[in-house]
Amino acid sequence: MPVVGGGSGEPATVGPSAVYDEQGNTVADPILVDHFRAQVALSGLSGLPEDVYINNFVFRNNDVALMPGNIADNINAALTEFYTAAATVGTTSVALTRYLTPHRSQTVNVNIYDLGQPPPRQPTKRSFTATLSPTGSVGMPEEVAACLSYYAGRPLPRFRGRIYLGPLHPDAAQVVTGKVRLNTNFQQLMGVLAARLMGKELVTWVLLSPTRAAVTPITGGWADDAFDTQRRRGLAPTGRTLWGAAPVSA
Repeated sequence: MPVVGGGSGEPATVGPSAVYDEQGNTVADPILVDHFRAQVALSGLSGLPEDVYINNFVFRNNDVALMPGNIADNINAALTEFYTAAATVGTTSVALTRYLTPHRSQTVNVNIYDLGQPPPRQPTKRSFTATLSPTGSVGMPEEVAACLSYYAGRPLPRFRGRIYLGPLHPDAAQVVTGKVRLNTNFQQLMGVLAARLMGKELVTWVLLSPTRAAVTPITGGWADDAFDTQRRRGLAPTGRTLWGAAPVSA
């Protein structure tokens, strides 16, 4: 299953409590009161449980009087806007889901974990509906992604993270001087939506560093025009063509 989280700052996560760094090593999962990890799960074309594409976010709750269910509602509302609300880039009003595809509308599941509770943590489940773009032609390979980078204060390895958006619709690409690049509108849209997410009042998007047991508000970031490759998102082969001499038996 493709499970994609941050970079050096935000960990990838699997399940309610296991946290790993980029090298796959287990790291400490600190207890942080009034902080919540949200896992957004886009379903692949097959609809199978193992065919999902996960993005991780961490938020700080800004209203200590709220109950956990209300906090989860606020986080879900912020993420719903990030993925589905339109923004204007250039002369076009477009939503992020315009550039994502497994060819159909779907319910996107959001699992929200209270980091103030000790592991193993049980998620508060929320969801939203995303209208993903159909494609009449062959789409991009599942492992091709667009990378949204972000940082907290300083764009240094320990203070930054990444979100890998995909699978991608063919319209996410454009040809520039003979090279395939990220569509300019898509590239700009990621920045607009990230800035909008960063500016929420009820919750604050933060970077979690498990090695420092610290959280820091996101202050900026960037989106490059080059595609990224997430090998774990790729399909397993279903066939093989042999060539050359037959292998010699031992």
